[in-house]
Order: sequence, then structure tokens, then C-alpha cells
Amino acid sequence: MAAIRAPVRAFADNGIASNISNAAVTTRFSVKRSVPFGSSVAVVGSSAKLGAWDAAAGLELQWRDGDVWEGAAALSPDE
Repeated sequence: MAAIRAPVRAFADNGIASNISNAAVTTRFSVKRSVPFGSSVAVVGSSAKLGAWDAAAGLELQWRDGDVWEGAAALSPDE
């Protein structure tokens, strides 16, 4: 998998800010990127759920109309 850097928007679905704890928060990723047919887009990071910096093990996103790639992972603050 070739690594391509692109802007990523991440959204946390954690409800009210006063309820923040060490509990996992569903984080949604959305990337607008045109890639060759048959290619994939993944989010890579330090968390094991994001591949622990291994591009081949990252969170693979799903393609949507308009060349938008989306995915989600439950991440805790210590990840």
C-alpha cells in the first residue's frame, strides 16, 4: 500500500463534554481523495486500532460517492 498524505477530518461522538472520561470514544474519519480504481485508503496512527504506524495494518476506510472515504474506530484517550 502506497502512503499518501491527505487532510483528514476526525469527529468524536462522545456526547456532552462534561462526560469525558477514559472510556473509548467513537472517532469518525472522513477523507476526500481520488485514488486509482482498486486502491484503498487507510488511517494510520499510534493506536493498535490504527495499525501502530504500520500502513498495511491501518484502519481501512470505505468509499462513498464523491471520492469520500469514511471509517470509524473506538479510541480511548490513552491510545
